[in-house]
Amino acid sequence: MLKERKRYVLILDDVWKRFSLDEVGIPEPTVDNGCKLVLTTRLKEVARSMGCEVIPVDLLSEDEALRLFSKHVGDYLLRIPTIEPILKQVVEQCAGLPLAIVTVASSMKSEDDVDLWKNALNELKENSTSVEGMGDEVIPRLKFSYDRLMDPKIKRCFLYCALFPEDFDIPKEELIEYWIVEGLIDVMETRQAMHYKGLAILHKLKENCLLESAEDGKCVKMHDLVREMALDITTGSPRYLVEAGKFGALLLEEEWKDDVEKVSLMRCRITRIPSNFPSSGCRSLSTLLLQHNYIEEIPEFFFEHLTGLKILDLSGNSNLLRLPDSISGLINLTALMVHGCFRLRHVPSLAKLSALKKLDLGGTEIDVVPQGLEMLAHLTYLDLNWTRILQIPDGMLSNLSRIQHLRLDRVAFENAEDILRLMKLEIFGVRFDHLQDYHRYLSLQSRRRLSKYYFTVEKNAYTYARGEWDKYVSLVELRICENSVVLPRDIQQLHFNVCGGMRSLRDVPSLKDTTDLRECVIYRCYEMEFVFCLSSCYGILETLEYLLLQRLVDLKAIFQIAEDEVNASSLRTQTPSPPNIVFRLKRLIMSDCGKIRKLFSPELLPSLQNLEEIQVKYCGGLEEIIAASDDDEEGENNEAAGNNSIKSLALPKLRVLYLKELPNLMSICSRRSTLVCNSLETIVVLRCPEIKRLPVLLPHLVNGQPLNPRSLRIDIDKDCWDALEWDDPNTKSLLALVRGYWWS
Repeated sequence: MLKERKRYVLILDDVWKRFSLDEVGIPEPTVDNGCKLVLTTRLKEVARSMGCEVIPVDLLSEDEALRLFSKHVGDYLLRIPTIEPILKQVVEQCAGLPLAIVTVASSMKSEDDVDLWKNALNELKENSTSVEGMGDEVIPRLKFSYDRLMDPKIKRCFLYCALFPEDFDIPKEELIEYWIVEGLIDVMETRQAMHYKGLAILHKLKENCLLESAEDGKCVKMHDLVREMALDITTGSPRYLVEAGKFGALLLEEEWKDDVEKVSLMRCRITRIPSNFPSSGCRSLSTLLLQHNYIEEIPEFFFEHLTGLKILDLSGNSNLLRLPDSISGLINLTALMVHGCFRLRHVPSLAKLSALKKLDLGGTEIDVVPQGLEMLAHLTYLDLNWTRILQIPDGMLSNLSRIQHLRLDRVAFENAEDILRLMKLEIFGVRFDHLQDYHRYLSLQSRRRLSKYYFTVEKNAYTYARGEWDKYVSLVELRICENSVVLPRDIQQLHFNVCGGMRSLRDVPSLKDTTDLRECVIYRCYEMEFVFCLSSCYGILETLEYLLLQRLVDLKAIFQIAEDEVNASSLRTQTPSPPNIVFRLKRLIMSDCGKIRKLFSPELLPSLQNLEEIQVKYCGGLEEIIAASDDDEEGENNEAAGNNSIKSLALPKLRVLYLKELPNLMSICSRRSTLVCNSLETIVVLRCPEIKRLPVLLPHLVNGQPLNPRSLRIDIDKDCWDALEWDDPNTKSLLALVRGYWWS
């Protein structure tokens, strides 16, 4: 029949697997025959394999959801004052899912009894399956995506997400770590390979519309009704008890039955556990998640009946002082996590926990290595980071031959050979007392590559490695002279803290060999006069994204003209950067650098097109953000002769301009220039009494009209605002629309 039609649009709904168009008698749509084929599916791989253009269908917005709901329930209900606010909350509980919206609306159609609306809202909050149609229509349809997962382990990975609270952003790294210790990811040669497998599983679950990405990209989320479906599955087998995120929740003793496999009471603000709880049962319980509560004490015999327990997470209970001795009898335990229990001082003997693979004691008050640690031959993950442990007994690590993840960031190591014996090590954090110990380790391990490392060279364990990146080196209270410091080629984050002898980063020649440096922090390096020498630092600037300069009392300029430059206090004669080089730098934060007078030269701006944020604070000598060029000075002379041309300077990605406590700052740029920032979101100018101009052009729309300034955050001292001179008379009147935003 279709072949007889000259042109048609064919819609195939809810397709679950690839099929041949010829086999089912559908002619191939082409430009020539003018035919169209539209199919809907919950599986992206189906759409791709069919050669379709993939168009994601997002959840409905708040307004769209309300319109759809009103269409099915009856528009007039929104005009009843007592029902309208409850109706909107009911729509909100449907979380933008059209199927749920239509189902709930149909069940409440033409219902004008406010008490019934209140009941419907309560049911949706407590258990949506009790609402008419939800259990029979919505949940089974959602479950079909789950049933299509052929691998039982991937199904288990999905169900594991339901252990987290509702609407919770689940960190990918944390979730994959749980999957690894639960045995849901098969053991591979490296932990990194297992991590990649975890990412592939997450991708599969998102492709099947069972998970969605959170805004930051580092987390995933479960739609409320998808989570409801998962919890519905876990009332059978496997059986979970989940009260995560519910204030004050504590499962009743009769709920702790023998067939319960996993219990989640994370983030419930629990302060105590009854002394006789549980009194018996729970022989099948393998996972107990009690993290991020306020537990002060765990009954001494609490774990005696939980003999099958494999995973125990007590992380983030900051009031917990000690772990009960009954933990020592959990011979099946494979993961014990108490990270962030800041007051925890006592951990009982671990000698009998021979099955233990993961031990995370980071961020606790323990000051000695727990008894029996050397007996844990199966351990692959050990975190003693940010504890009071400063020394590891000799020979202890040699027994941990399977270790892959080892964080000992405050522990000082002198004998590099002990670490090199750990042949499976992939992630390593450690402190070196002396630079020569650090260099010796680097030279000995040069043939082996760590996937993540956190190295601190510091005599005293005062600082804490806060690495946003995976490869971090911090140098603290060192005397740095040329060729005295060697850095790994793949370093991503570098901190200098109170280091003397360094006039610029040119004094660290190994920096030129780095290939992926993303962040550089320089703090209290009092002899530093410049940061970068433009003739030798292009490689660094092609990768560097974040630069923090703080309390550099001798700093004269960020960019030095050349290695033999003497007078860098003026940037006007700087050699321009090569036209084909665009620095990756996104964030520049500078504070307490009293001698610097100019931040950038105008010739340098073409290389700073990726800048998104500029913060400058407490720099008493700063006079200009963008220095005036010789052409600007000549232009000012021409202005007197009647030439009023204005030069545009562009920072197209700049979102934040933050200026505070700059008593000598007179201008953002010269009077002959205007700064064009089409992405600007925030302008802050506080306690900068000498500034007279704010030559920043507002973002513009396509038609050339200024963007609504309400999309900007403006924070400017009132006296400064009143004294500002404006190049464009419309700018001040537009910004006045957000008058309530700007004075501090």
